[in-house]
Amino acid sequence: MARLYVREVHLLKSVRTRKDNDKELAHLPRVFGHMPIELIAPMHIR
Repeated sequence: MARLYVREVHLLKSVRTRKDNDKELAHLPRVFGHMPIELIAPMHIR
């Protein structure tokens, strides 16, 4: 999902938002990389 976001939405954002998103997106694979997307629930995001 993160790759899809980067490919389709990321470049539409402002430079500042993209910079912030880049930092945030760097953490996603470490935290959620081992989980199938359909198993990620709101409690995992908190």
